[in-house]
Amino acid sequence: NPNNTKTYKWKSKYPISSYLISIAVTNYAQYNNYFKYSITDSMVVNHYVYPTDLNALKNSLDVTPKMLQLFSDKYSLYPFIKEKYGHAQFGWGGAMEHQTISSMGSFGQGIVAHELAHQWFGDKVTCRDFNNIWLNEGFATFSESLWIEFNEGREAYNSSIKLRMANARKAEGTLYVYNTNNVNEIFNSNRTYSKGAVVVHMLRGVLGDSTFFNVLKSYINDSTLSYSTAVTEDLQRVAENVSGKNLNYFFQQWVYGENYPVYNINFTKSQNQNGSYNVNVTLSQKI
Repeated sequence: NPNNTKTYKWKSKYPISSYLISIAVTNYAQYNNYFKYSITDSMVVNHYVYPTDLNALKNSLDVTPKMLQLFSDKYSLYPFIKEKYGHAQFGWGGAMEHQTISSMGSFGQGIVAHELAHQWFGDKVTCRDFNNIWLNEGFATFSESLWIEFNEGREAYNSSIKLRMANARKAEGTLYVYNTNNVNEIFNSNRTYSKGAVVVHMLRGVLGDSTFFNVLKSYINDSTLSYSTAVTEDLQRVAENVSGKNLNYFFQQWVYGENYPVYNINFTKSQNQNGSYNVNVTLSQKI
């Protein structure tokens, strides 16, 4: 400018929700990876970290393209492929899925996977209101376990889900958040994150892997939801259309219902003369 100042303009090629915008300024060190998503094309992955932390974080940052490939395979191609993905380190203990560059307070693989998955579930398709926040956080938390499955196998995935189930049992109220005036109600870890992830896991079990991932791709790319907003009924609609199943019972029980079933299991056994056993099992539901 004539007065020796500079004016910068930022342009996004994609629609963006107002709460996904962030400005981070410091003397960052920049470290780049590339996500090669076709034989001839690649997308830059920018990492902006504190210079004193760069060398220690490189190994953690280097897994990001592998995560991009996994989630692109499972959910459809990264939603902001014409721009970038990356991380900006910031002085907070958690993280936030700002569109195309997540703000990161730490760089464990779980949190890196979580914020990246939000680019699909939370950024490309954003919950329409905080009542339906599980559509963001449940899928992102589930994606942490999906990365574990890819990286360590199904047994490790099952262990991860069991930990989520243990937390989900502590959840109070419905997965659908009725009291959106209380931040702690909206972002309750046991309910919104853990129970949300477990419900996604159970939907996977109800539908089977092939149909389940086809549902997620259809949901993410639905013409009325893509780069826009969604509520629980939108996910149910897509899931039913793709699977051909009536899933109302599932969503009513697990999204709008409370608690979880508790069972009593008893058995008796008796040995036969030929050395085999007869076993009688009694299974009853307490709750």
